Amino acid sequence: RTETIELFDHVLRNRRPIQELVDASYTFVNQRLSQHYGLAPLQGGKFRKVEIGDSRGGGLLSQGSILLTTSTRQRTSPVLRGKWILEVLLDDPPPSPPPGAGTLPQPGEPGADLPLREQLEIHRREPACSICHRRMDALGFSLERFNAVGEYRQGEVDDRGELPDGSIILGVKDLRSLITRSDGFSRSLAKNLLIYALGRGITDADARALLRLETRLRA
Repeated sequence: RTETIELFDHVLRNRRPIQELVDASYTFVNQRLSQHYGLAPLQGGKFRKVEIGDSRGGGLLSQGSILLTTSTRQRTSPVLRGKWILEVLLDDPPPSPPPGAGTLPQPGEPGADLPLREQLEIHRREPACSICHRRMDALGFSLERFNAVGEYRQGEVDDRGELPDGSIILGVKDLRSLITRSDGFSRSLAKNLLIYALGRGITDADARALLRLETRLRA
């Protein structure tokens, strides 16, 4: 949580481009977090800004707290990660699962021994599930370089995602580009900042204020 707060504070207080919340080349870590990420060692509990020169990158998408929250107890979850991106970063939440929507097989059930990508391919064949999962899964799979606790995985990792329009996302670098180009990103940021500032949800009466804030953030 501190890593996230420090990033927001740095970007907004210093009037940095809001895209840095997603594609920053740096993050804020202390000794324990730098060890967890495999970065150059630091001393002490104070959080400091550090440049990240490898393909891990900085910003929200590589933060261990977010990657852990969007995983299950056993493994990463492209579904949870994709859903989080749509809801929180793109202001485009998927609808609730329809009645009768299927689930992935539980341990011991038929199909549970298949790779996760194959399980989700089978799941998407169900018409009630396909419309949402085609988007969520593609976004979530692009974060497969990060394990369930946010450690960056070396070696061969399949982090390719195919969006409903047929375009391909190749890993977190492409995902960062997709998010920062989206109008939904600045809209989501403006909306969440306004909710935080007001201490309540927003209503139709807030529409003009929200539009002004979004325009200023884009600038």
